[in-house]
Amino acid sequence: MTNARHFPARRKYLAAVGSVLCAIGLTSLAATPAQASAVLSAPHVAAPHVAASDVTASDVTASDVTAASTPATYSPVIGGTYAALTPGRILDTRTGLGGHGQVGANQTVDLQVTGHGGVPGSGVAAVVINVTVTAPTAGGYITVYPSHHGRPFASNLNYVAGQTVSNLVTVPVGSDGKIQMTSTSSGKAQLVGDVQGYFRAGQVFAPGTFHSLAPARVLDTRNNIGVSGKVAAQGTIGVQATGRGGVPTSGVSAVVLNVTVTAPTASGSITAYPTGTSRPFASNLNFVAGQTVPNLVIVPVGSGGKIELINSSAGQTHLIADVQGYFLAGSTPSTGVFRALAPSRILDTRSGQGGSHRAAAGGETRIHVNGRGGVPAIGVSAVVVNVTATGASASGNLVAYPTGVAKPYASNLNFKAAQNVPNLVIVPVDSYGWISLSNNSTGSTDEIADVAGYFIGGGTEPTILGPNGYGPFTMGMTAAQAKAVYPQLNVQHASGNPSGCWFATTEGAGFTFNKGTTALSFITPQHNIRTGDGIAVGQTVGSVLDRFPWTGTSPDYPDVISAVTQADSTKPYPQAREYWMTSSGPRGSDGQVLRNDTIHTISLNLNEGCFD
Repeated sequence: MTNARHFPARRKYLAAVGSVLCAIGLTSLAATPAQASAVLSAPHVAAPHVAASDVTASDVTASDVTAASTPATYSPVIGGTYAALTPGRILDTRTGLGGHGQVGANQTVDLQVTGHGGVPGSGVAAVVINVTVTAPTAGGYITVYPSHHGRPFASNLNYVAGQTVSNLVTVPVGSDGKIQMTSTSSGKAQLVGDVQGYFRAGQVFAPGTFHSLAPARVLDTRNNIGVSGKVAAQGTIGVQATGRGGVPTSGVSAVVLNVTVTAPTASGSITAYPTGTSRPFASNLNFVAGQTVPNLVIVPVGSGGKIELINSSAGQTHLIADVQGYFLAGSTPSTGVFRALAPSRILDTRSGQGGSHRAAAGGETRIHVNGRGGVPAIGVSAVVVNVTATGASASGNLVAYPTGVAKPYASNLNFKAAQNVPNLVIVPVDSYGWISLSNNSTGSTDEIADVAGYFIGGGTEPTILGPNGYGPFTMGMTAAQAKAVYPQLNVQHASGNPSGCWFATTEGAGFTFNKGTTALSFITPQHNIRTGDGIAVGQTVGSVLDRFPWTGTSPDYPDVISAVTQADSTKPYPQAREYWMTSSGPRGSDGQVLRNDTIHTISLNLNEGCFD
């Protein structure tokens, strides 16, 4: 072996961990002269964060987020299937992006969406775009619709002077690949558009595919459309979703609605869910007295083709709903089709649900979505999540994106200090089932996420040991956070261990948590495992070493082969992350591991100091 390097504590650490895990029923890490370890590099991953001190910030600006990422495209082939993209900015009237400047009173913007932000130049039926209005000089509303179509009697987002507000929009594209945005206001405003994905053109016939519609109003309690009069405090109304606004009378699994609350007499929230089912512990939009707030909702239809809207408030309110499309009923495994779910809460940093706590200024919250809230453990390309920022200490915005990609130059929702602001997000998952929320603010905020559905395709088997962690467990999370995402986790302090570290087990893995911080620093699955780099139990040592040239042996412990990642001092946990491996064959005459030995176990290591 070449590139000899020194790792004086590793042999002692490996043997000690092996003995501890053996004591709690896991034995695969024991290091003996007949069992060598190979250490292979894994990418750095930022650890969970804690709340920062309260400071001030301005509203969303063009510099709110950093470098744009290349959209993670994905190409279904059936009409009405969804192609998830990493968010990409295609309109910003503040900078002239998209070919437009400030929008004047009652002015319409024509926006080319095909051929931009990862959307192909053709074969697109509809786009999903997050629209933001900022710096309006007077109150008004924005309507988004396909080009060469008459402006519909509908709205997508409402605002007052000086407000920054966002809403997700699903809109058909015109024959020229454009959409239009009309500002109904006596004042000027700036508009921002971040594309999130698109629905493919073609005949829509397969179950789970999407049929886009020009927006149509199906509910307006102010004008006795759908339901008459204000919704009472704690009141529930049924809305006929099928057979109206272009939605068929049958064969529909879910509808896409823009729901708006207006003129509420007290603060509260609105939850949408299918008729005939129990009210979920979730919310779709939040409001305060006198506020007008819209949000996009994807909700399964219930008995009789109806949905329910409940006003969780001590006061009355008016409700408006504009239908934007529907998903076909039935079941098919085709890539890109949609599966609607009853809303389910998967993150609430106020209580620690989901394993995370209050997001720090500039912090990233990682959410493991696969296998939770009705989302399958594998075979998922994107999830539909209603994200809420609440109790922020300063103004800012949140952006959702697949974990592991560069933070995109985009935003999903904008907030001011102490506001409760929701917005629907359709976001791709990474290959391990994770999404990230970035808090682009100089203050801290709490975050809530309610999953409402998913799109089929992509994903990785749960036997993957990824650079972020394993299943719902991510490196750097505390023991309390690990228990929050997996209550069955058995956490204990090993007897006879003077280091103060904690150890835990599940049915198929062992975990080590550092002393003091109790940060997760070592994961050892106990079955056939492979990594995101393609390393698998059963492969030969030589085949692995050939793919990782930064390998070497310690002259102190010649049976240890190591390739360590470079430490990153900018991370909360700056130590190197590595894959540690044991092999099961005999040693050579020099005491070193043989190339034809096979990998016996693979572990993920944060280079903790439990035994050093």
